[in-house]
Amino acid sequence: MLLTGHYLTVTLRQYNCNNNVNPP
Repeated sequence: MLLTGHYLTVTLRQYNCNNNVNPP
């Protein structure tokens, strides 16, 4: 459960960073 939460947070952060770098 903890690992899943950490992985989800990392994915969300990466997605947010990517979205900020290349906005739609």
